Amino acid sequence: MTDTETEAEQVDRARRVAARVRLATWFFFGVCFALLPFGLLMTDLRSSPAPFREFLERGELFAISAILGAGAIGESLAGAKDYLVKVKSALGYVFRGFCALTAFALNTALYVRIADLPKLEVGLHADTIVADSWALFGVTLVTSSILVWGASR
Repeated sequence: MTDTETEAEQVDRARRVAARVRLATWFFFGVCFALLPFGLLMTDLRSSPAPFREFLERGELFAISAILGAGAIGESLAGAKDYLVKVKSALGYVFRGFCALTAFALNTALYVRIADLPKLEVGLHADTIVADSWALFGVTLVTSSILVWGASR
């Protein structure tokens, strides 16, 4: 803090620091622990690369993404009070929430759909399932990060 820093600047700086801490906490506890099954599979990769690929083909990354998205939506709702003060901020909040809910719904629907597929059909569409799960994981990670960041600002 400097002598020329106003009270509003101090509050803004404190909010940015709080936002970084909240995002880092969410990333470590939410994302890293959600990806723990991948880490456990990687230790098994020395024997055979099949388990990791099968994990992706079964759509498990969709389930992990859905859980991450749901957690971020909860974080966002916990910090919603500040967004609802201004209409412009509220519209952005609603849009980001809609994007996160859409990613959550897609992840959940695709996981349920893949879980119902016979093993033969999963094998026929394995490359598509793996590619889609990685793509939706990326979308979920971005939208969730934005929601968590915004909830703490």
